[in-house]
Amino acid sequence: MNLLEDENGNDHREEFFALRAKIGKMVADITVKVLLTLATHKTMLYEDSIDYFGQKLFLSESTLKLG
Repeated sequence: MNLLEDENGNDHREEFFALRAKIGKMVADITVKVLLTLATHKTMLYEDSIDYFGQKLFLSESTLKLG
């Protein structure tokens, strides 16, 4: 018995390939979202640290809105 056949011998290659394509697209979408999230957080951490450094250096309040 072939993995792409059901118990009646019917071939379901189209469904298998469609499912494989859908999984591939979902993985690609998740990867893009993760990479964008990581890049955003690094940038925000950098901005926060520069803001904190400026506050301490010039002894002033920040105008940066957090949250």
